[in-house]
Amino acid sequence: MKISGQKKSIIFSLIIFTIVFSFLLYTAKFIENRHIFRQKILYLEQLTEITTQVSAKLKSNINQLEGLVTYIESYPESDPKDLDIYTKHLLTDYEDSILNISILKDTTIVYKYPPMHDDLVLGTDLAKIPDQKDGILKIKNTLKTGFIGPINLVEGGQAFISRVPIVVHDQYWGQLTILLDVEYFYNYLSSITSQTDLDITIYSSNNITDTPIYGMPLDSDIDSVQVADTLFDDTWTIIAYPKDHWKNATMLKDLLLLLAISISILVSVFMYFILKTKYALAIAYSTDWLTGLYSRNNIDVYFKKSNFSINQNSTFYLYIIDINNFKKINDNYGHDVGDKVLIHFSNRLKDVSINQSTAFRLSGDEFMLVVQIPVNKNNAFMLHEELNNATHYKYIYKELSLNISASIGCATYPAQGKTVDELMLFADHKMYEDKEIYHQQNIDEKNGDQYV
Repeated sequence: MKISGQKKSIIFSLIIFTIVFSFLLYTAKFIENRHIFRQKILYLEQLTEITTQVSAKLKSNINQLEGLVTYIESYPESDPKDLDIYTKHLLTDYEDSILNISILKDTTIVYKYPPMHDDLVLGTDLAKIPDQKDGILKIKNTLKTGFIGPINLVEGGQAFISRVPIVVHDQYWGQLTILLDVEYFYNYLSSITSQTDLDITIYSSNNITDTPIYGMPLDSDIDSVQVADTLFDDTWTIIAYPKDHWKNATMLKDLLLLLAISISILVSVFMYFILKTKYALAIAYSTDWLTGLYSRNNIDVYFKKSNFSINQNSTFYLYIIDINNFKKINDNYGHDVGDKVLIHFSNRLKDVSINQSTAFRLSGDEFMLVVQIPVNKNNAFMLHEELNNATHYKYIYKELSLNISASIGCATYPAQGKTVDELMLFADHKMYEDKEIYHQQNIDEKNGDQYV
């Protein structure tokens, strides 16, 4: 039966309508998720800024009293009146945030500022107070600054407490206890968050309960962003989520469905995917697809875009690193295990002199590491230790236990080369010398482990 032109138009229109409508539903969901993703990035930036400000505020209060620790270490039997004068000067700008400080000789309070006529706390052995015993003894045994809170005080109330060890003649003498006003810091945090669209919840690793030290407990289904911040021996997990619980994100999808269906939408989306593909290809060209490290293709670009220039009077280290007997891993356990070893090995290389180094994957099991620090004996020894620890380790995968090691060659600019090619050639030669030494050693199986 012959279909009329009118019917064909109707059928074609229905097909186009179905395609466009389906496309818009998919696009609406895609844009909604992208909007949430971008919002998360924005919230994460805000949360990072909040965390930085609060952490700096806390640490500045504690660091302000480092001078008092030094003073006590120099004059452990100081007269209390002299301590009052010195401490009052130190706390001039911190009277609102620091409640008081105490000096402990061993674990007993022998001094407190500000002084009080009827201070019943003096002479108290904090090692006998259940709520504070563990914290006091921890500082005494580790000689490291501690931070905890909020906790209950002997004199009543709550505070953040930081304890700084006092060491006289290389021996533990006592500690300086700093009581920080919880309400002051919470008010400070509230004043910062009030300028954002975020609600904040903070959990402390030193808190044995699941109760947050700030904010409301979170439901597991709340979508949020979080950062971790280390405060001496404590770690705060700071979680942020929008006050509207992402309600604005759903409005975006509804608004998109109300927009006119036009060719411009199809063209714009098409161009978006073209640009996205072009960017992905550029990334694929310069980045190793397996490990995420820079590839050999990006070496010249790296040296051109880096903060230092090979033509300047800067010095740096260049290492060529080759995993020993990597072929045996692929032959004996398969390429899947080999790939996992490469990824794990690459992640360890990234941590060597972090923020000062850049790692490249040159080929299968060969890597290059550029470390932008001055060339001297101390740095050379430090890097040797870091690289040795990073490239010699036991890798556990399922039932396998593999001892990973690598041969390493080093070149320094400008001593071993004036160009990148010269440096790589020199380091490569040194790497093969190291590999020859490795091959002369006997590798045995030990304790039921498998060695490569």
